[in-house]
Amino acid sequence: MATLAMSFTGLAILSAPIPLAAQGISTAGLRGRVVDQAGEPVEAALVTLEHTETGATNTAVTTPDGRYSLRGLRPGGPYTMTVTRIGLGDHTREDIELLLGRFVTLDVTLFPEAVVIEGIEVEARQDIEFDPGRIGISTLVTADLIEQLPTVTRNFVDFAALSPLSRTSEEGVSVAGTNFRFNTLNVDGALNQDVFGLSTDNIAGGRAGGRVIPLEAVEQFQVLVAPFDVRQSGFTGGAMNAVTRSGTNTFETSAFGFYRNDAMVGALVIGDVATEPTLSTAHGGFTAGGPILRDRAHFFVAGEWEQIREPPNGFHVGESEAFRLSLVPDSVARMQSLLQGFGADPGTARSFTLENTIFNLFARFDWEMGDRHDAMLRYSLASADDDADPNRLPGDLYELSSSGSRIHARSHSAVFQLFSSLPAGFSNEFALNLQHLDDSETASSTLPQVEVTLEGTVDDVIVRRDVRSGAGYFAQDNGLRQRVIQVANNLSYDAGRHSLLLGLSGTRFDFDRRYVPGAFGSYQFENLEELAQSEPDRYEITIPLTDDGSNPNFGVQEFSIYVQDEFAASERLTLRAGARVDLPFFLGRPAANPALDSALQIDTSQLPGGNPTLSLRAGLNWRPVDGTQIRAGSGVFTGRPAFAWLANAFQNNGVAARTLVCRGGSAPAYDPTGPAPTVCAGRPRPAQSATVINYFDPDFLFPQDLRTMVALDQRLPGGIVISGSLIYNYALQQVFIENVNLRGNRIVGEAQDGYSLGYGFARRQVFGTPTLGHFRGNEVLWEGGRRTDRFGPVLKITNKGENFTYAATFELRKDFGETLGVRVGYSLTRSADLQNLTSIDITSNFASTPVNVHPNVPVRQSSRFDRPQKWVASAHARILPRFGGTEISLLYVGQSGVPYSYVYRGDVNGDDFPGARSASLPNDLIYITDRVTGFPGDPASRDLWDSLYDLEECLQRQLIRILARNTCRTPWSNRIDLRVAQTVEAGGMSAELSLDLLNLLNLLHSGWGIVHVVNPVVQIFEVRRFPEPSSGLISIPVLRARYIGALQRDRFTGALEAALPYVPEVPTSQWRAQLGIRLRLAR
Repeated sequence: MATLAMSFTGLAILSAPIPLAAQGISTAGLRGRVVDQAGEPVEAALVTLEHTETGATNTAVTTPDGRYSLRGLRPGGPYTMTVTRIGLGDHTREDIELLLGRFVTLDVTLFPEAVVIEGIEVEARQDIEFDPGRIGISTLVTADLIEQLPTVTRNFVDFAALSPLSRTSEEGVSVAGTNFRFNTLNVDGALNQDVFGLSTDNIAGGRAGGRVIPLEAVEQFQVLVAPFDVRQSGFTGGAMNAVTRSGTNTFETSAFGFYRNDAMVGALVIGDVATEPTLSTAHGGFTAGGPILRDRAHFFVAGEWEQIREPPNGFHVGESEAFRLSLVPDSVARMQSLLQGFGADPGTARSFTLENTIFNLFARFDWEMGDRHDAMLRYSLASADDDADPNRLPGDLYELSSSGSRIHARSHSAVFQLFSSLPAGFSNEFALNLQHLDDSETASSTLPQVEVTLEGTVDDVIVRRDVRSGAGYFAQDNGLRQRVIQVANNLSYDAGRHSLLLGLSGTRFDFDRRYVPGAFGSYQFENLEELAQSEPDRYEITIPLTDDGSNPNFGVQEFSIYVQDEFAASERLTLRAGARVDLPFFLGRPAANPALDSALQIDTSQLPGGNPTLSLRAGLNWRPVDGTQIRAGSGVFTGRPAFAWLANAFQNNGVAARTLVCRGGSAPAYDPTGPAPTVCAGRPRPAQSATVINYFDPDFLFPQDLRTMVALDQRLPGGIVISGSLIYNYALQQVFIENVNLRGNRIVGEAQDGYSLGYGFARRQVFGTPTLGHFRGNEVLWEGGRRTDRFGPVLKITNKGENFTYAATFELRKDFGETLGVRVGYSLTRSADLQNLTSIDITSNFASTPVNVHPNVPVRQSSRFDRPQKWVASAHARILPRFGGTEISLLYVGQSGVPYSYVYRGDVNGDDFPGARSASLPNDLIYITDRVTGFPGDPASRDLWDSLYDLEECLQRQLIRILARNTCRTPWSNRIDLRVAQTVEAGGMSAELSLDLLNLLNLLHSGWGIVHVVNPVVQIFEVRRFPEPSSGLISIPVLRARYIGALQRDRFTGALEAALPYVPEVPTSQWRAQLGIRLRLAR
């Protein structure tokens, strides 16, 4: 209660209307110096800035040294500035455009006669490039660019691709080689994202394909890589900021629709087989805006709806050749028939249609409350429903349609902002943000999950793959409700050459998590005969032990204070320095586990809290000569972990729930028509597996990175601007996971033969001893590797540094008036880390980091986000203005492929991975044996391995070594998108007809424009054990490997050989056309 009281007291203090700063992260600013004809400063000149479309005005009076500053302005424009002084002529500048989060500097000279300067847009654009307020690295996307560039997703986050330092994938946006989970997403300066972390792209409802707001509501969008402004926080990746549109003095409405069907999507060619498209979409929306009270109050609303129908990614039974599937179709059909005989509906193994429905609604109201105060209130609703994609990709198990799920997400967001221009050079910005998100996943089936290992022969090659049906393990009981309350108040003071900032903010996150993976039960069968006899090898179910133990309610509070000074040292040098302190508190307390405390002296009820972090930042802008600009900075950035990891400490403590695991003869018979068993067969009491534990280090700190950059901008003859930058990022403290239940390791095996004494492949650190136990088939099992066998992996969430990224960029920009604009950018980025932190589950994060040495002492190697090179180019032309104007835009993105790793299927080092429950992910990197000797498997597997070796350059570079993590890579991808729009005007109405053509290269040639998708961890060998006689009476278990990777036919002989593990991504690899129409009415 005391903590709760302190929370609301703190929020109340922050909510008080005290004058606390500035042109903020959701607004723009204008500043400069007024001088007379002789160059002397003009004091007491009145500077008036009017937003032309709304009539909103802001005023400032110049200081004794002639300086003025206007803050809290709406980004965009156009604005008109008028400068007046008794005894001097007026000065007027028109068509001024302002940028999000930035000051535009405009110096004014007053003459005896009045002066009106028109067409300032070109001049302002040049000033924007070479402006004292431009410090750090960022990419700005204006409303014009958003409207001009091709898109079919209509998600403003996708425009992050315009930044040379961004790398986009199906998972999210990586900025400068950093983890996409550590990005932040703000709309109108307010946090608007899934902070819990269910969505990898951070969008609230993103895992259901949701959008934050309608694209029509976005005024400007910004990707920040290194912003040395202490108001920007909550990330160690990148910050993505958007500001929304407002109404004007003109009533404007629009309605639009877009359409795609099968005929507007190209066929997908894999090998020599073309897969005809089955895609269709319907998409529509509207906007409306205008005055409530002219020059005082305005409104703007927008709505958007879309339905998408498309097939799953990958290969499908009955449609793709058996060797590509590693499955014999007759075996899959028999499995389906057997399950139907038990009364279960297994679903289809063929391709089927997935549906995704997206809806957004947005409303904004602006009120100019006199000359000194402006208020803004907005509300947005984002809703999405999506059928999750079943796994049909090579290198992992195959899922029938009954293993799918339906994801539902709905987000409500409300933001209130008050901007105040106060006397004596003070200005204030107050913001209140409320967000509510519901996210749930419903399994397609209510029956237990069933996995059957199917083995068959294709052209004398043995193929083996697990096939899954029934409710997905992690979708069996899965829901989340999260709430965010955010209050911020910033005060800025302009004191001549100094611009001072003092800010306070407080944020509270509350989570209601419902998550019981495996609640319906899960069966595993070694073959079809076991399924026919209903004799599973393994049965598993999660059983809550308390009424709410598996559905934790918890929260997090953050309080922040920050100060900053921006100093205009001279007309050519601007310095900025600031400091920020963030203090997080965790609300709630996990249950203690006395048994774990007794065995390993670990208290699971402890949570970190009250551990402050300090972020110091400094930057500069220096313009030694006209047309040359140097930007530099260095500082510490503090982010947030995915709060889903905090939930794991409440759920995976061994007290909230237990996992029942029954093996061999103790596994209960499969009966989908009855209740899920909660005891093993033949046992009077429930059995319990070695439980997986997650807990936090009490000294855990939020992630912090040190980021340093330097950049040069140069204007060349002809109005060409080139920029180059260098950036280095080092993790001071990053989230790190270690298994404290591992015994001391031993090093066994010899590199020259890849196998010794049956303990593993290559010279490898192992834990325990492989056994010939009575468990599943010839699965590799280990004994003696744990400090206590009462528990499985005991994973401690702590901190460690060492991750780094570095990047170099080059950009070229040229505008040819209003008719043509060209931008070209390139970046070289490298990143390395210790662990893959991409999952919402701590155990999965630990398990999905492939191991080549010691799982607790990982080697810093290439990260999942290491995609070294990227080219991005865009061009826009406006022609035929006499006929309403034809807009033509092109966007090219070429980038390196995504990294992946090859691992064994099975545990070859005894670290408990793969194991039970979410620890079931294989993580042992393969040993690259000699091509002639040393391969520990059958001749057919050796031949397939030999053919894979010839295909994979990453294997050839690492012969007689354990493969380094993330060193294999999909091919480079090239993509060109085109948009053509024609406007026809009649009276006060206009109609725009548009064609968006994505992946133009694929339209020109079916083998071009391919973007490949791959599982980040590819299982290539199944490791089995077999008893071999020794010199005595004891049998030594011998490990053997069987090739289970992707297959293809030799183009000339037709014989089967190994194939690379990636496939073209659907629908990204297909050309797609979209027709649109937009009607606009203004009066």
